[in-house]
Amino acid sequence: MEMFILTFGSLGFALAFAYINLRQTEQKLEESRKRRETGTVPAQ
Repeated sequence: MEMFILTFGSLGFALAFAYINLRQTEQKLEESRKRRETGTVPAQ
């Protein structure tokens, strides 16, 4: 039973981590899209 909880917990953590990464990537894409529309390019 403990193994099941550990596995499920790890899976949930991985899913949450992936979801957060996805959201952050979407925000970055949205920001760069807005920058492109205004014509300003961020300094790398």
